Amino acid sequence: MGINYTKYIKQVRNYYFAHRKLPTYKEMADLFEFSSKGSVSYFVNKWIKVGLLEKKRGSLVPTDLFLEFPHLGIIPAGSPVSSVPMDDTIGLPFFSIPHPEHTYVLSVSGDSMINEGIRSGDLVIVDKAIEPKAGDVVAACIDGEWTLKYFKRRDGKVYLEAANPDYPSLYPSQNLEIGGVVIQVIRDYQKRS
Repeated sequence: MGINYTKYIKQVRNYYFAHRKLPTYKEMADLFEFSSKGSVSYFVNKWIKVGLLEKKRGSLVPTDLFLEFPHLGIIPAGSPVSSVPMDDTIGLPFFSIPHPEHTYVLSVSGDSMINEGIRSGDLVIVDKAIEPKAGDVVAACIDGEWTLKYFKRRDGKVYLEAANPDYPSLYPSQNLEIGGVVIQVIRDYQKRS
């Protein structure tokens, strides 16, 4: 049975996004349940070699690659449509991410969530490990088409609701799949006119 490198780097990323710093060698040994820091050095050297970590002034620091999250495409905040897939990543070095391995980024297009403060051109950070509660903003696939809306329940039925009165509530006729709960919104003010 081979060594599971992915498991250990996931633990390091989870620690980093929870504590806003990399774990020390001792903390990594505790995380990985290793008896010595020597075993940790083996992994750290591998991660430095592939560009996930680097040493600066004697300290271990994350690289841009370590901080990247998948940017999966454009999600409409308007009438539901098929999302536009992207093969891209975005670095999120300054954000608190509770579940890094279940987190991705989407670009917003449309104005159905404008009264929630989510505008066309914004980026949303989505966590698919969070169970949605009524009132959460979610990325959802309703009857085969993706949209960004509030997750709602009424009379035992689940539906989606816009934060703009110009858009009707959406009730699934066949299925509703939740792609995750929005945990952060990123806006680039310099691109706004």
